[in-house]
Order: sequence, then C-alpha cells, then structure tokens
Amino acid sequence: MDKWHIIYTQTYKEKYLDYQIKNLGLKTYLPLYKRSVSHSRKVIEKTYSLFPRYLFVKFDVNKSTYNHLKKLHGLEEFIRSDSKLVTISDEIIKKIKDKEDEGGYIDITKFFDLIKGKKYKFSNGSLKNLHGIFLGKFNDKFKFLVQMFNKELELTLPNFSFEPA
Repeated sequence: MDKWHIIYTQTYKEKYLDYQIKNLGLKTYLPLYKRSVSHSRKVIEKTYSLFPRYLFVKFDVNKSTYNHLKKLHGLEEFIRSDSKLVTISDEIIKKIKDKEDEGGYIDITKFFDLIKGKKYKFSNGSLKNLHGIFLGKFNDKFKFLVQMFNKELELTLPNFSFEPA
C-alpha cells in the first residue's frame, strides 16, 4: 500500500530529486514558499523549500520502486524510526497543502499570529537582534516602529525578517 515517506536530501537537491522521482511515476510533495531577496540593488523573488533538505514521497515499500529510489542522485537517506521508515498520514500532507496560495506556495506568515502593538525581534540584515513594535500589514510587507538614532522610526519590511521576541 502506498504511504507518504520522508526523504532527507543532499543540500539544495530537493527540487532535483523531486523531478527525478516524478519521472519514476511516483507522487511527491515539496512544500515551497517565496521570499524576496535583495542583491546588487535588485529585489527578486526566489522559492525555497519549507523544510530544507526534506521531500515527501508516496510509494509502497514492498515494491521494487523503493530500490530504485535508494539509487537516485541527491538522496541522502530515508527518515527512519528504529529500523522502520517513518510514514506521514494523508491528513498531515493535506493540512500543509491547505496553507498553499493559488500559486502553490505557502505563505508562512500565516503561521504567525501577528499582534498589533506586540514586540518582535529582527532576525537578519542590518537590523538583526533589534526589536520593533508591530504596527500592521501593508500589502505583502510589515510595518514596525523601531527606536533608532534617538528617534522612533516607522519601517516597512518584507516578511521573514522578524520573529517573536
């Protein structure tokens, strides 16, 4: 019987392995999210794996496809508990898929319960380890009130640059 299993991949090989496994005729699930990245004064959107180095694959362990999977380039190992392969229920996969937008990407900001007036810590960039008060959401960005340079500054930031304090 086909069940969802978890594969641990080599670094940055999730998409490549996903492609290879789909070519074997198996069902895969690779949850992705988009993130804006600034480089050389340009802002581009890149996609990232929600669970870096992990890929969900639906197959029957008792069929020969398992042996084909073990030989694929980019596969490190199957996630196991004791000596048995770990399985994931269809319901859990469905719950993750339910978080996807119309483009098939997961908006991880939906996992945060952002509260106006609450303090958050910035997790990357030049504001790393500073704190700001959440003022609200503006399009796909977030407004914070930050104490800097003896002033209160209102900053609009992309998601993924803060975490609960």
